[in-house]
Amino acid sequence: MNIPYRHLEDKLRIWNLTIAQWALVLLGAGGAFAWGFYISPFSWSVSLFTAVYVAGLPGLGALIAGVSEFDAWLFFRSAWKWWRTPGRYRPGPGPRPDGYVITPPPPTARERGSTVKPIDVEALWES
Repeated sequence: MNIPYRHLEDKLRIWNLTIAQWALVLLGAGGAFAWGFYISPFSWSVSLFTAVYVAGLPGLGALIAGVSEFDAWLFFRSAWKWWRTPGRYRPGPGPRPDGYVITPPPPTARERGSTVKPIDVEALWES
């Protein structure tokens, strides 16, 4: 049996990270370097701690995304579309539905005050 090469259709990976994930790692490393040496107003120990743990979050996100099947762009794009949809579901009971409104039948001629006088039966028998 000759198994086809499925890896030829995969994205380019270097050490199990895609190019976008490497860009996030380099962004985190550059942010940590800039924060630690140029921007931080704290002492060197606090600057080193915050540079490694706070500015290294994009790299951590890239590493987590490398081992899982989570697509951040798809998630944020779907959340944005859901948020912009006018008919989205809001939790809770919501307003009470009115249902069907049954209107009363239209008034008869007698109720409307018709100009036609009703027949006086008493007067007919007397004549």
